[in-house]
Amino acid sequence: MRPSLGHVGDLSPDLDEEWPVWRIVLDGRSLEEVDKMSFTDIQKLNGLLDMREDYEAAARAWENRDQT
Repeated sequence: MRPSLGHVGDLSPDLDEEWPVWRIVLDGRSLEEVDKMSFTDIQKLNGLLDMREDYEAAARAWENRDQT
């Protein structure tokens, strides 16, 4: 099960709460661009980032399937 949006390991509570926004910035969006997004858009973009991570993990597992 995926952690709730905004929960990341043992980050400080302030950063943990802001993680969905900083995650988008770390992915390459400017802070100004993210500041103009609605909360719904931030949630949707984080969902897409989750999907990309899942796809990349599945692709790595597929590529490494014969190496185990």
